[in-house]
Amino acid sequence: MSISRHPSYVCPVVPIIHLAWLWFTVTLVGAQAHAAEPLCHADALREFEHTQREVAQTRQVLLKKYRKAKNNTERQAVLDEGERFIAKQFYTKIAPAWMGTPWTMAVINDGLKPDARAPHEKDKGVSCSWFVVSVLENLGLRIGNPSGFAGTIAIHLQRSLSPQKKDLRRFFHKTPAQLREQMIRWGNGLYIIGLNCHIGFLYVDGDNVTFIHSSYTAPYKVVMEPIEASDAIALSEAAGYVVSALFKDNRLIHHWLTGTRVYFNGPRK
Repeated sequence: MSISRHPSYVCPVVPIIHLAWLWFTVTLVGAQAHAAEPLCHADALREFEHTQREVAQTRQVLLKKYRKAKNNTERQAVLDEGERFIAKQFYTKIAPAWMGTPWTMAVINDGLKPDARAPHEKDKGVSCSWFVVSVLENLGLRIGNPSGFAGTIAIHLQRSLSPQKKDLRRFFHKTPAQLREQMIRWGNGLYIIGLNCHIGFLYVDGDNVTFIHSSYTAPYKVVMEPIEASDAIALSEAAGYVVSALFKDNRLIHHWLTGTRVYFNGPRK
């Protein structure tokens, strides 16, 4: 298998020595942490399930408003309301429910499958790509072939969700602080970022830019952290970053609103 430094790989594709180090850390050190953590607090699970019902109910309300809209201006207002609702639900409810879910990969022998579809599933962790796919499904976006999205490199996943060129930007030779300033200029909302060997979400709210991801660096869990504090972001500085906007084009938010499926459109790795 060839190893690329292009900022598009979904899961860490790393040299054998690095992979061996990851295996040692996760299996011999991380196993104790997995065993010590509850699979899911009952209250957190109930809140997560309540949030999913709330998302479904709000989507139906907005769909009725969209169908009753008299002109394009009113329809666009409904789409914009949907985009803001999704971003808020992601940051305040869905992402926090996933915090602490263990990161893993199929090649890591830690006894956990990497494709959790909900927070803290029994006998499962979540790889960085499956985290992105599962969270989008948690938010009510119907993914036609989840394994296709989760089994490719980041840039193909991003292009399938946001195919317009204006919604996908590459940044090279920028420090995490410079990337933060760029994201602030791009504006509030939810984004996906592809790194040299990783993928996750960026959430922009004013001057705050948060990286939410299933981290292959310590603490090897789903985390929410300032973009400047992320080891994964720093490790991709030399290779660059690929950032794509989510739900900012009418295509994707219309899929969400109407409940139609989004299909993967690209090669698998």
